[in-house]
Amino acid sequence: MAHVRGDQESINTYVGQLRRRLADKVDQARHGPSKTSTVPNDTFDLQDPMLEAALTDSTMQFFLEHMTVFDNLDGAVEADPNPRVEAIPPDELQDTFDRVACIDSLDPPDLHSNLQTERFWIVADLVFTGDTLSRHLATIEIRQVMAAAQRGELDEATVRAYYETLQAMTDRPLLLDLLARILADQLPGPTVGAES
Repeated sequence: MAHVRGDQESINTYVGQLRRRLADKVDQARHGPSKTSTVPNDTFDLQDPMLEAALTDSTMQFFLEHMTVFDNLDGAVEADPNPRVEAIPPDELQDTFDRVACIDSLDPPDLHSNLQTERFWIVADLVFTGDTLSRHLATIEIRQVMAAAQRGELDEATVRAYYETLQAMTDRPLLLDLLARILADQLPGPTVGAES
């Protein structure tokens, strides 16, 4: 934890400045939405002033505990006049280097794997939970997937992933039921829940 430096008056002045800035930010947050919203202003007012005071005090306490400089407002931190010096024997350094060199390098994870399935899940969810424009665009994309599935343009792994995604959804709309049936027809062998 940092040591507080400066006399009590400069610390109190700085804490007062912090409190005023925080109060200004709270005021902006409270009244900012009311300038651009048609919701009544009372909606943005605090429900519990005691809670607000407690949160403000705990936030200020956090700031005070983690501030390094009070009398130096430019934020520059002075170097420690007594740096810690530790002598590490060369054989210990070589041993550490050898152990790190023996570690096999791992391939980074493929962040694009299953990306198409994730996108499908989101689009399928937007069909019945999105706003009007999102529903419209999601419906267009689902119809494109439907057409591709009917033409046999989707590989079996993609068809299976999409089908399993749809089977995990409850209360899905008719469009997604139809897609689930089309996908079930593309899968080899019997599929569970093809009629749902």
